[in-house]
Amino acid sequence: MHLFIGCTARILANKDSSADETTANTLSFACVCLALHPKIQEEARAEIRQYTDCNGRISYSDIQSMKFLWAVFRETLRMYPTVPFTFRVPTADTMLGDRSISKGDRVFINAMSMCYDERAFPEPFQFQPSRWLSAGADGTNIATLKNHD
Repeated sequence: MHLFIGCTARILANKDSSADETTANTLSFACVCLALHPKIQEEARAEIRQYTDCNGRISYSDIQSMKFLWAVFRETLRMYPTVPFTFRVPTADTMLGDRSISKGDRVFINAMSMCYDERAFPEPFQFQPSRWLSAGADGTNIATLKNHD
C-alpha cells in the first residue's frame, strides 16, 4: 500500500503529466487485484521487501529488477488495458489472415477482446501474474501465446 500511495502522490504532484489518469487507473486496478488475491499480494510484498533498504527506500534500478512486480503490472494491464481499442489505417493494400484490407480502410483493433481470448491467455478471467514470468526466446519475460487461426 505504501508503494501505491507513493506512486499516486508523485503522479498527483506532476501537473504537466498527460499520463495521470491512465497511470492512476492502472495502479488502482493493481491494488484491487492484489487485495482480492492475498497470496499474490504477499509474493509482491516479499519481493519489494527484498529490495528495500533500511530506510525504506527503493532505487529505480531495483524497481527494474523486480520481476514479479512487473508481472503484476503486466497482468493488470492485460485485464484492464488503458486503451481497450484503437484504429489503424493501412498505407497499402494488405492481407490480414484471409481478409483483404484496402489502403485507407479503417481497421478496428479490439485489445480488450484479445486480452481475454482463451487461445492466447488460458483462464483469461483469472489474475495470474505468473503467466508473464516465462522466458521468451530472447530472454525477455513474456506471456505464453499460443498460435491460432
